[in-house]
Amino acid sequence: GINAEYGGGNQCLAMRAACSLLSFTRTLPRILGAGMVVGTGALSQGPPCRCSSNSSPPFMVGAEHKYPHEHWSQSVLPCTHPSFVAVLQVTDSKGDKHQALVLLKNSAPGYQTVVALTDRHDPNKCFNQVPTQQQYEAIQLAATQVAAAYLRVGCFPQMELLGNNSHVLNHSSHGYPVLELGSVDEPFCLHVHVINRGDPERGYLAGVPLRCAPPGEVMVPRKRHADWKCGDKARVAAALFESLLKVDMHPSVCILESKA
Repeated sequence: GINAEYGGGNQCLAMRAACSLLSFTRTLPRILGAGMVVGTGALSQGPPCRCSSNSSPPFMVGAEHKYPHEHWSQSVLPCTHPSFVAVLQVTDSKGDKHQALVLLKNSAPGYQTVVALTDRHDPNKCFNQVPTQQQYEAIQLAATQVAAAYLRVGCFPQMELLGNNSHVLNHSSHGYPVLELGSVDEPFCLHVHVINRGDPERGYLAGVPLRCAPPGEVMVPRKRHADWKCGDKARVAAALFESLLKVDMHPSVCILESKA
């Protein structure tokens, strides 16, 4: 193709390009090896991925902490809870299925919403594991459906991908710093925050004011908390679910559990 495009006088250039491409192809696995993620989705076949690579040494690992029975992570949020909105099921490009829990945070400004990878039978399956490409795709796709539910009522939803900020550098286990996902106090869990912007005084859902920062101001994480007024969270959660029902869902996404 190169020779035909530029003529026989550029055969040397073509050979150099081909050699460079071959060299890069051989080098690429070594470049990606340390950061390559292997493993499965939350509900896909095979064990959870606890290591960033099957090569040695790893630069990122999932912690293996055990959390007490009374810890929030050990309970399944019931569909009757005021925070509960829905559970979505996402089928990834490999055919594996993932669950995403949609719930309202305990902070009212912007109708703050969380979309988190979950397993309704065993939540621990989604904690403290190195996320895969398929899990990133699944949680973002699920969060996009929630964003669409807000868009249709006139809000501007902003999205943040997080993991509880429960990751630490472990300097002792491997002889060099390794990023460990999950701490003794909080598990790592891949999730998205959806924070809505618009008119702070307008009631976009159930007549409840949005209470976000004025347009043009940044709503900084951990600095945007304000309690819900009595009954407001349950009303917004119910109205969000009704809006979600009217969204033209991506064909890979469906509602697995509905708000009761």
